[in-house]
Amino acid sequence: MERRARLLESLNAKDFDVHYRLATPRAENRFSFRPGDVAQGYHAWVKLNEIASTDSLLGLNDNRMQATHDISKAEISRRMKAYYDPAIPFEDIAALHVGLTTNAASFNARDTRARLQTEVTFKEDNLRPFWFKPFDLRWAYVERIGNLWNRSRPELLQQAWPGNEFLLSRRHAPKAPDGAACFFSRHIADQHVMHTDAYFIPIRLLSPAAKSTDDRQGRLLGGRQGEPVAAATANLSSRAREYLNALGISNPDIDAQTAGLIWMHALSIGYSPAYISENADGIRQDWPRIPLPDSKEALLASAALGHQIVALLDTETRFDVGPGLAPAWPTQASALQKIAAFTLPKGTTLDEAKHFAATAGWGHAGQGGVTMPGKGKIVERDYTAEESVAAGLPRHPKNGDVKSPLLGDRTCDVYLNDVAYWSNIPLRVWEYTIGGYQVIKKWLSYREEKLLGRPLAKDEIRYVQEMARRIAAILLLEPALDTNYQNVKAHTFPWKG
Repeated sequence: MERRARLLESLNAKDFDVHYRLATPRAENRFSFRPGDVAQGYHAWVKLNEIASTDSLLGLNDNRMQATHDISKAEISRRMKAYYDPAIPFEDIAALHVGLTTNAASFNARDTRARLQTEVTFKEDNLRPFWFKPFDLRWAYVERIGNLWNRSRPELLQQAWPGNEFLLSRRHAPKAPDGAACFFSRHIADQHVMHTDAYFIPIRLLSPAAKSTDDRQGRLLGGRQGEPVAAATANLSSRAREYLNALGISNPDIDAQTAGLIWMHALSIGYSPAYISENADGIRQDWPRIPLPDSKEALLASAALGHQIVALLDTETRFDVGPGLAPAWPTQASALQKIAAFTLPKGTTLDEAKHFAATAGWGHAGQGGVTMPGKGKIVERDYTAEESVAAGLPRHPKNGDVKSPLLGDRTCDVYLNDVAYWSNIPLRVWEYTIGGYQVIKKWLSYREEKLLGRPLAKDEIRYVQEMARRIAAILLLEPALDTNYQNVKAHTFPWKG
């Protein structure tokens, strides 16, 4: 009765409507009754998939407990050579990886191996770099015969030729905080490289005459790494080509850089914090919509920022921070050296077998070969004076507190085990998210010693340092990315869609 009385009394409230928001279900938001806020004009901007002339392509799906790819190229090569070897009994393959001998939906493990041994052989060409998660580049053995992979995505493989590039996005973003709206790749990747489903948009398309007919051997189209490919065309819809022509760019097929102008622009917009926060509701519900600049100069400037993001995301590109890349930092790359320094307590002698082992609880095995993230161990703290000076961070004039709006006003030490840690990973770097995944934490979750079966190697220790520094450089580009977004939003080309 009391509750009913309160409800009846609420009908007499003077500001009755202030407790409610207007829902506007329509096709653009998939007829959702959940209120959403986006920037003015957002629904008139072009959807990412509308820029392309072809349908976007899902990434590869293993569904074999990650048996078809591995952190180590040598390990996946050894595993698959044994898999194709008729002299090795089926029962012995489980010792290499149980996913190769475990039946799954539409997958009879024994029959699949028998068929493959009859029709094809192990081929070194089928070993390919493979993005498993953002900043987590692995090696995959890509077999298109049978169903060794749950989904090998032949349409994607046809466009995964040496020299091609991809913009990755999603049709909706269900996870929060979600972070950067897109990703970049020169390689094939897992369907879940972004949460939940990553779609590939090839920047160029291989001409039909260049497509290989040797499908029986599962060879990736376009030849060996480093081999030239036949002429390719820009993956741009007729309306996208009309847009470029209106800006004075008449032949986007002329080279890779021209073909990628709109896509590099989309990348710079997708990494702008202002764009992400203003349009989170729109990105959550459907393909991201991107404002197109109304001048050639603005498009070129935005695409140049996109190329800087590419240089930071692509771990195979040399990492260098200079005045053109991140002007907020001192011009020397040495300014980053205080971020993510591998550290042992004073007086401790390095023991690689012990101190390089990830035992802080970053991940553990779940059901079906799934890796479940763990809490791990970080210690949040203030910057030291040395860290702030080395990084060029300003100090508060009164009490000396470090204030850094770009990297956060506090930092943390990220522990590999109970002794060793990476010191001074700024909180915003540690929390940085791409496509729903907290980048560094996700990487660590797959390297727990019980899962990996070994300590980290020196290169992997250094890789965490580089990963943190690359993310820091992305954060320091954010003012330029936001300024670019606001300029484009104020001078948007009218998309006829």
